[in-house]
Amino acid sequence: GGLALGGGQSSSTKWVKSFLSNKTYPPLQNFDIMNYHTYDKKEGITSQYNLVKSQVGSKPIWITEVGYPSDPAHQQFNRSTYPYPAGEDGQAAYLKDILPHILSLGAQKVFYYTLVDVPRDGGGGGTFCSYGLLYIPGKQCLGDGAGRKVSGELKTKKAYDTYKQLTGQ
Repeated sequence: GGLALGGGQSSSTKWVKSFLSNKTYPPLQNFDIMNYHTYDKKEGITSQYNLVKSQVGSKPIWITEVGYPSDPAHQQFNRSTYPYPAGEDGQAAYLKDILPHILSLGAQKVFYYTLVDVPRDGGGGGTFCSYGLLYIPGKQCLGDGAGRKVSGELKTKKAYDTYKQLTGQ
């Protein structure tokens, strides 16, 4: 599973160093690909990548979760430090900025967090419910009581078009 390196959390980077340098039970011989999740800005992503790369040497690195919300209420958490506008424009700008940056660092694969917004998000108080590239109008971020069985026509967000452009699809 992917390690959650999050937004510059020093405790997780200390754990990664400790885990990967364990001499009693050396983990590097027991996996082929190192993967982790990041939701940081460029500087944090670069720092995380360099840390992981310094620990795993020639093992391939995959970023198995990266993303940014489209809901301005959920972007407020990041708005003072992230240089992106509000709403869907901000989500699309993050994607356009971050995906090429991660690949330029040397990551072999990058996976965007989720395709479709979820009606409910059990963790983080709904923080991740607007990270999708697609959505069902009126069905995003309804809260824990909404359940997961929601139907309706999927609509694309600006980030969807950005993703298509970046991937050449």
